[in-house]
Amino acid sequence: MFSLTKPEKGVIVFLAASFILGCGLVYFKKTNTKFCLLSPAGDQEANSAIICSVRKNAVVRNDILSNGVNLNKAGEEELIQLPGIGCILAKRIIDYRKHHGYFTKLDDIKKVTGIGNRKFERIKEHLALK
Repeated sequence: MFSLTKPEKGVIVFLAASFILGCGLVYFKKTNTKFCLLSPAGDQEANSAIICSVRKNAVVRNDILSNGVNLNKAGEEELIQLPGIGCILAKRIIDYRKHHGYFTKLDDIKKVTGIGNRKFERIKEHLALK
């Protein structure tokens, strides 16, 4: 009968796990789903959820984007509707607003770590300062 050594079993387990992980990543890429972990418990805003999931093509997105996302009042749910803005950048925008006050012009969003000229060009048409 055929038997495997301990290192061979480890390689098989590693390959199987890699295959399963790869299939999962392909699935999430095809469904355009964003997943991210929020900050650890103890943070008031993060206590409501551990995992944030938003589909890029959701109907809500079109409604929010057509009216413009108010940088000074938008919560995380509205901010993650913007193209290229996930949970982490939305949280950074909210944190920046808390520490530095309201945005006075749209370009000020580039002061948030992770938002440069290219990302700003993608989202500026969907932003407002009402």
